[in-house]
Amino acid sequence: MKKLKYAALLCSVAVLLVAVGCKSTPPATDDTTTQPAPDSKVDEALTALRDRVETLRNECLQYKLDTMNPTEWAAAEASRAAGLEAYGKDYALAKTSFETAISQYEALKAKSLEAVVAGMEESIKAARDAAVAAGAEDYYPEQFALADQAADEARAAKDAGDLQVAYDKANLALMRYQTLERLMLALEMKEKVDENEFQSVSPDEYARAGERHADGVAAYGTEDAAALDAATESLALYKSVNNKGFEGLTKDMIVKADEIRALCDSIKAEKTMKDAYAESAAAYSKGVSFAQSNDFEPAYEAYSEAAVGFTDVYQEASLKRNSAEAAMQRAKEKQASSADLARKADEVAPIPEGTEGYSDEPIVVEEETK
Repeated sequence: MKKLKYAALLCSVAVLLVAVGCKSTPPATDDTTTQPAPDSKVDEALTALRDRVETLRNECLQYKLDTMNPTEWAAAEASRAAGLEAYGKDYALAKTSFETAISQYEALKAKSLEAVVAGMEESIKAARDAAVAAGAEDYYPEQFALADQAADEARAAKDAGDLQVAYDKANLALMRYQTLERLMLALEMKEKVDENEFQSVSPDEYARAGERHADGVAAYGTEDAAALDAATESLALYKSVNNKGFEGLTKDMIVKADEIRALCDSIKAEKTMKDAYAESAAAYSKGVSFAQSNDFEPAYEAYSEAAVGFTDVYQEASLKRNSAEAAMQRAKEKQASSADLARKADEVAPIPEGTEGYSDEPIVVEEETK
């Protein structure tokens, strides 16, 4: 009976402990707080900000403003990159980044464009002077007036504070002056090719040069970038034909220069005409250098100068050599004549042996040093 009571007591204690344990242990809770997701929407306003950033950036690149203020440019680029990264992911961050980039690009543009426009004035003057020197003002008077008009409009826009228009007009004036200069230089090169009859050296290039020149004239004033490209290509093609023509002439002149130089060396002219020989050799070396650079017109001129110089050296050295030989011959003849007179005198009035100054040895005349 006691055992049953003891067992019942133990069961009661166990039940009590379980009950107490359940009451003292609080239920588990989730401490993680749910954060709201970033607004990833994209609307027209945000897209407009992005497009404005790209427009400003392209304008800065067009005017090469990225190189003028690299620190400011880097800051604007960083803001743009942040905006593009957040675009479609985090609306607020993308909006803030784009707005910052816009203000940075605008500040950079305002700060740098004024300096660019001011610097272009000198470039325009230099380009105009070059076009005048090439004869464009007289040969293309109407086209030249259009270039002057663009330059005047650039100055007026600058004075009015419209720097972007000032830049565009200044760039147009610069382009037109350069086109006119290159059209004139192409005509000058064509004349040289024609005078030297180099057309047959590269007939395809010659024909293409004429076509591109006509294209440049036709496009001028309406498609000025295309006009400049055409004029530049025409000049390059005529130069190529001219260079190929002089390459053939240069090869012939090298042969002549080598031949006359060999003649100089055969009579040791480098010693008797040291300075003149050195000048001719220097001209020859210039010819070598120009030819190695594939610039054959100056190469031909240098080899021609060398050939003429070596010819003069050879002639002068030959005269000196002939004069020396003639003097030696005259001395020998004089010696022989004196010996004959002495023999005749001895026959008429022999000099007794032993007389002071008497000798049977022949008189020796020293040869002139060459």
